[in-house]
Amino acid sequence: MADADPASKPNPPRWRREVRLVLRILVISLPFSLFFGTLWGNGLHGYLGAYEVSLVFGFVVSMCIRANEAWVVPRLPQVGVSRVRVLIHASSYVVAGMVGAFLGAVITNYTMFHGRMLAGWRSFVMVGLFSLVFTLLFVGVSYAVHFYTAYIERVRDEERFKARVEHEIRTAAQIQQALVPHDRALSPRFEAAGACLPSRTIGGDFLDYFEVPGHRLAFVLGDVSGKGPPAAILAAAIQGMFFSVAETDDESPAETIRRVNGALVRRAVQSKFATVFHGLLTPEGRMVTCNAGHNPPLLLRRDGSTQWVTKGGLLVGVFEQAQFEEESFALTPGDALVLFSDGVTEAESTSGEMYGEERLLASLAGAASKSAAEIVKQVLDQVSTFSNGAGQADDITVLVVRYVG
Repeated sequence: MADADPASKPNPPRWRREVRLVLRILVISLPFSLFFGTLWGNGLHGYLGAYEVSLVFGFVVSMCIRANEAWVVPRLPQVGVSRVRVLIHASSYVVAGMVGAFLGAVITNYTMFHGRMLAGWRSFVMVGLFSLVFTLLFVGVSYAVHFYTAYIERVRDEERFKARVEHEIRTAAQIQQALVPHDRALSPRFEAAGACLPSRTIGGDFLDYFEVPGHRLAFVLGDVSGKGPPAAILAAAIQGMFFSVAETDDESPAETIRRVNGALVRRAVQSKFATVFHGLLTPEGRMVTCNAGHNPPLLLRRDGSTQWVTKGGLLVGVFEQAQFEEESFALTPGDALVLFSDGVTEAESTSGEMYGEERLLASLAGAASKSAAEIVKQVLDQVSTFSNGAGQADDITVLVVRYVG
């Protein structure tokens, strides 16, 4: 079952929205009662009377504004010049407020003032002025509350959207880590181990190793240009291509890379390419490799000698007719091939100095006697110690394939 979306939030029930409306009217009526109570005088009694009148006007005006929002505003022009559209919408609220204020005056006249409120033309003028002032103030306050509420809701929407994106990225990171194989001993004759540390939550490096027909070990390590979700998606796609081609066909590493390159070029993923190193190891210790623009892996011999593996071709995903060469050599029991991404050699210290190939070579001195997992851990620990406190600018990926014999 998928994890629950942390950003999902049900709309509040209708009764809660109505309660909020009532509370808002009770609060908004307070400044009106202070304003008109001061004009009318008569002390506390005048303020209480003004509050009662403000409540009646507030409820009636609110209902008219609610009716305007439900029936009038949806029928007004929704496109066009922004200022004109806003002016038309604001005018509809003013008209609705005036109608509500007049109805509030009629209700107040026949309930609280017993018909004395509209006794003559002067009373009509005073009530009209009062209704206009009340409408303008109420609509102004309502607009202020509306924009404030809209702002708060927009902030909440952005927070919910951010939480949803973070949740999806965390899920993608879990999937990406699940694609990294964790079996260390695939056969009595060879072993492999790897680790990928993305610079962000998800990265563009990938590695894989698996058995193919003939009891051979196929392995691949790649680095897609860019970072974040686009690079991670393409990395997963390329990893799947290698698995599909290498497992189902008896292809050489160069031919597999050629087919993957053609598939990438045909899909025309703009400004995206990858460096890849791919190899096959037989139970007899014969290793065949092809390096498509990737950092040359280091071959650690059991006798302490080392060798950079460079033969191959250009990176994949750019040139459809690119040609790739292979390199073949025999391994003796205890020999190991160390593959890594440029995040290892380009890791920087706090002073801005790069880790480099020389430090990597020095850190692997005497490592030929260790297991594949121990060599991976040793490289990662050395890089972490070197760049401690400097932060990780690129994905760090290490894969070790060791022939047991």
